[in-house]
Amino acid sequence: NNNAAETTTNDTASSTTETNTAEETPATSEGTETASGEGRTVYKLGLPTMLTGFASMKGISGMQAAKIAVEEINAAGGINGIPVELVIEDTASDTSQAIEVARKFIADDSIVGIIGCDNTADSVASMPLYTDAKMPFVSIMASSNTFAPSSDYAWTVSGMVKNEVECTAAMIADHLQGKSVVMVYVNNDWGTSFLGNFQQCCDERGIELLATESYVDGETDFSSLMAKCRQYNPDVLFLGSQYAEAASICNTVADMGWDVKIAGTGAIVDNNFLELAGENAEGVYAYAATV
Repeated sequence: NNNAAETTTNDTASSTTETNTAEETPATSEGTETASGEGRTVYKLGLPTMLTGFASMKGISGMQAAKIAVEEINAAGGINGIPVELVIEDTASDTSQAIEVARKFIADDSIVGIIGCDNTADSVASMPLYTDAKMPFVSIMASSNTFAPSSDYAWTVSGMVKNEVECTAAMIADHLQGKSVVMVYVNNDWGTSFLGNFQQCCDERGIELLATESYVDGETDFSSLMAKCRQYNPDVLFLGSQYAEAASICNTVADMGWDVKIAGTGAIVDNNFLELAGENAEGVYAYAATV
């Protein structure tokens, strides 16, 4: 399995290099005549994604999926006979880099739209720039309650956090039989969005929310935080975390010998979480709108 994973990563890197090299060819004047497609020889779509950094495994998988979709579209004749081409840029799992990539895409007149493979925090940060430029921005990952509703140029195929929280509270009450919970969340736009209605959902399900504890984006050492959470003695530990951080937390809990039920978000419904957490992923519950 490890060898297979390494092969996939290497193939991805090669494919990315080839794609970027092909896209260095300047767009012709015909390529930028009209937004409707008249006079265009190709539809170029910007794809900001996390090829490096703590969320790179998810970014790489998103890029691979986008490439497959483009291959299928072009094999079927493109869009009204016009082929589609991806322009891929690494946002490095970093909000400031996502903003710089957005500026680069907006300055490129040949790009007609954006397929966002960034996480929620990066998508929320770059979305105002795309909106000001009237650049269509479709995200596959942004689940913030305010992302799509706040712009006429932003869409997401991911479920909203407020709906996920409702289902998660039901899962804690019905499947885990939890009467008390501590919520741990990453302190960014995505993580803090879980705070909005989690208390209300817990109240409706008869669950006591003992505490909410946060950590900084990209944290790797959770020993002190888990020791603090353990003192509350909850039935359930709820993780508003991405897969890498959630895996680290599960491993820390196991190392501590803490016997607590763990629930997570759709962000951990991911093979990468299973690989990082190993046997410590056993028994962890999560709700996801899509798999």
